Amino acid sequence: MIGSMLGANTALLINDRIFKIIMLVIIPITGLYVIFNKSLARNKEECEDEKMFSAKKTLFICMTIALIIGFYDGFYGPGTGTFLMITLTSLAHMTLNESAGITKVINLTTNITSLCVFLLNAKVILSIGLVAGCFGIAGNYLGTNLFSQKGIKIVKPLMLIVLIIFFIKVLMELM
Repeated sequence: MIGSMLGANTALLINDRIFKIIMLVIIPITGLYVIFNKSLARNKEECEDEKMFSAKKTLFICMTIALIIGFYDGFYGPGTGTFLMITLTSLAHMTLNESAGITKVINLTTNITSLCVFLLNAKVILSIGLVAGCFGIAGNYLGTNLFSQKGIKIVKPLMLIVLIIFFIKVLMELM
């Protein structure tokens, strides 16, 4: 909540062109990470074989991730779920299933928080937001079913597709 609130308030203050330029560097690096890192494909047993963190350390890592990516989500937003999944699996040593669930909680929290900031500043077109929200719910439902059925076989390609679309979107916005 704190990161998202700070990010949304920052977005109200500055032009996001500089942030978009930074994203043009971060997105390809993230794509390479998704392609070459094995942490997304780990199952519970493989995660348990790793040196596990204490509950305190895991909580601290998750709080740090939520603060940083929450700021990003409040400020700009696209790709937040992908960034959360990657950081939770690699930095907090969570399984894909665990990180998927925690990602939903963090993403919901940051979305509600930033929505409140933008609503309080009269920066929301509510009719468009509600229609888009309904389609978002449908997409989440379909994605959850795909994930449940196919697991990592579908997650990595979808993450890469999202990153490619996101990169093209940011590039077009800068032109």
